[in-house]
Amino acid sequence: MTRTTAAPSGSGSGGATRFLSGYGTRLAASYVGLIVLAGVLVGLFLYHGEKDVFVDFLVDDLARTARVAGSGVGSGQSPEALAALAREVSRLTGARVTLIARDGRVLADSEADPSSMENHADRPEVRTALRGRTGVSIRRSATLGSEMLYVAVMTGDGVVTRLSLDMAFVSAALARFRSTTLVPFLTVCLLAVAVALRSAGRITGPLREMSEVAREMARGNLQVRAPVDGPREAAELGASLNHLASALQTRMAEVDTARRHLETLVTGLPSGVLEVSRDYTITGANPAAERILGFRLEDVRGRHYSTLFRSYPLTQALGAALERGESSRLEVETGHGPDSAVHISISPLRDASERLLGAVLVFEDLGQTRRDARVRRELVANVSHELKTPVASIKALAETLAAGAMDEPETAARFLAHITRESERLERLVEDLLELAKLESCGARLERAPVGLNSLVSRVAERFRPAMERKGVTLVVRLPEVELMVSGDEHYLERALGNLLDNAVKFTPSGGTVTVDLAGPPAGGKDPGGRPWAEISVTDTGPGLRPEAVPRVFERFYRADADRSREAGGTGLGLAIVKHVVQAHGGTVGVRSGGPGAGCRFWMRLPLD
Repeated sequence: MTRTTAAPSGSGSGGATRFLSGYGTRLAASYVGLIVLAGVLVGLFLYHGEKDVFVDFLVDDLARTARVAGSGVGSGQSPEALAALAREVSRLTGARVTLIARDGRVLADSEADPSSMENHADRPEVRTALRGRTGVSIRRSATLGSEMLYVAVMTGDGVVTRLSLDMAFVSAALARFRSTTLVPFLTVCLLAVAVALRSAGRITGPLREMSEVAREMARGNLQVRAPVDGPREAAELGASLNHLASALQTRMAEVDTARRHLETLVTGLPSGVLEVSRDYTITGANPAAERILGFRLEDVRGRHYSTLFRSYPLTQALGAALERGESSRLEVETGHGPDSAVHISISPLRDASERLLGAVLVFEDLGQTRRDARVRRELVANVSHELKTPVASIKALAETLAAGAMDEPETAARFLAHITRESERLERLVEDLLELAKLESCGARLERAPVGLNSLVSRVAERFRPAMERKGVTLVVRLPEVELMVSGDEHYLERALGNLLDNAVKFTPSGGTVTVDLAGPPAGGKDPGGRPWAEISVTDTGPGLRPEAVPRVFERFYRADADRSREAGGTGLGLAIVKHVVQAHGGTVGVRSGGPGAGCRFWMRLPLD
């Protein structure tokens, strides 16, 4: 049964490929963003952390320097000596040096006149130093007008030694330090970005290839295989996809084999199969359905089922199958003739989830059954009629003889002769019926052997020549020069030709002519099976046939002129036997008549060896 199915599209796989491409970009961007974020965080940490670390180191260094410098301060030193010491330490360290008394007076300063400087007792670093700890303070200097780092310590003589540095110096030093660490940091970041991009490519590359494989599989190409290299997870996914493709290939082969078996089975079914969708349209049919209902699937596919059937009971039954899933059986007249009818079995068609998809109609042709029944009825009626006539005649004659006609020799002889003729006619009728029954039921086993048609035609024609001469009919036999050979049963072939000649003798009047022709095929002439044939024809100059009698002349008990046929002793079965004999040999029969009074030409064609 032919059926259309929608092919799977690759749009899903294309979307997957686009998704993977975007995913690879997003993954790489995520890696880069994460690295940049980490770099920014590390940079901020370094920017602020290294300043604190640098300042701590600087404070420790300044505190040690201040202690060393303060160790050279004596209680009896003059202001000039203290000033010289301050300037010398400042020259060596690059820091401003201030010597402060316990009461806050400035004893000496490397950059300013102590007398012009205010009391420093309130300075936070000085207060801390006076308590015996290292004082540290970062503030704007009122004297210099810039932000300064102050580190103060208490010396042994109670003098606070304070060193200060301009924060611009600290910033410059930090800038030099950062410039030396920036290049390696950026290099590491770039390397990390490159590694991230390569890692993203190693992940998304195999996934993109697997997406292409999935697209090919969706198109029906199950021969493709995914790569199994790359990261372990991607390799495992590729191996799983390949295993899926192999399993699908096996399953599809099994499904295709099952489908072919089913199609072969449905195609070879003698019963018709018709598939109808939920919207009552025809979607498929097998050749038997086309033959029984007389349509071509390509002409009705997609059309409403009423194109083939117009039956209210069928519409109800089909609706019950399509709407409620009910099965049913019924007989429907097809409207193609008096005996055209089909027996239909309707079954709902469901998918794996029991959802109704349509219905399947399986129907058997009841036309041949009805025709056979009609033929049997006609046969019984005809046989009864044909047997009734001679039996009734014999019975009447016998009763007449029994009533006293036996005492009249002349009458008795005439009646007995009539009884003999009727008995012979009855015998011929029974023999013909038995012969025809054997031929129709294939009970007659043809004993095939090579048969020369030239010899057969000559032999049968000569057997009928005396009867034709007695009737005054001329017999003409025309044979080819070359012997034509067929494979067949010589007895049945003689019987068929004899029936044709017997028919011609009966209906050809005195002075007429019967012509028997045997001819091979014309150039290139072959039968429908592609085989060359030989034709035996019998032409008479009898009364001919009416046009309506020509197609029925080979039917059983059919007589174009019943009265003349019975008077001639015919049974009405001779031409039917001819037809069945020739058909049993794979040949064909026919008749041609020019109409009443124009005679007939009967022919039978047999395939040559």
